[in-house]
Amino acid sequence: MLWKHKLLILLSLVIISISCQSNQVKENKSSISKKLDSLKVTLNFYGTPLSDVVRVIEVVTESKIILSSEIQSNIDYPITLTVLELKYRHALDVLCYTADLSWQHDHKQIILSNKNWEPEKDLSISENEILKKNLENEDTSILCEPGESFIEIIDAISCIHSINFAISPAIAKCEPKLQFFPCYEKVKLKSLVELVCLCSEPKLDYQVVSGVMYFQLSRDIERKIEIYSEKK
Repeated sequence: MLWKHKLLILLSLVIISISCQSNQVKENKSSISKKLDSLKVTLNFYGTPLSDVVRVIEVVTESKIILSSEIQSNIDYPITLTVLELKYRHALDVLCYTADLSWQHDHKQIILSNKNWEPEKDLSISENEILKKNLENEDTSILCEPGESFIEIIDAISCIHSINFAISPAIAKCEPKLQFFPCYEKVKLKSLVELVCLCSEPKLDYQVVSGVMYFQLSRDIERKIEIYSEKK
């Protein structure tokens, strides 16, 4: 009888242990999901290697980010982006869009990989609409002159109007400058951004991704749209 009693005690301890582990996993999953939607981050990178960007985000968010083996050879990919008080989830969206990566999470960490990816429209539509509304409604009087750096102008716009932006590595590499610019005392923010893109050499364009203005060379944006259309 004694051995049966000990066996029951042992089985009870095993069941309790399994139950605790299960609850811990659920808690961790809930914690990561909650952090992705509740935590807002402010980041500012200019031509920063992907590996350094990941390390900074890990520190800022107190989360673990794993780079899959398939992108280990691409850890020096240059990232240029500025986001102010953007949801952690959408900051990851923009990072992945910039570097042509994808992300997912499990109960322990966030994983970056090379899989094809597009922003989840249902998660980012509200942020996109807010940004588009701000661009259309806000007035600005920022003065631009021929020869000015495109990146410096966009950085000034970001600081003054609290607008989040990211640029493609191609733009960082070719460093576009204004060739000419019409003089305006006051203009809508959207019009100013479009004029700056049009008057730069090479010509640029942008689209809104998860509440962020993402700038690329015009031909690159056209090609990316073609690729997504082909997938659909």
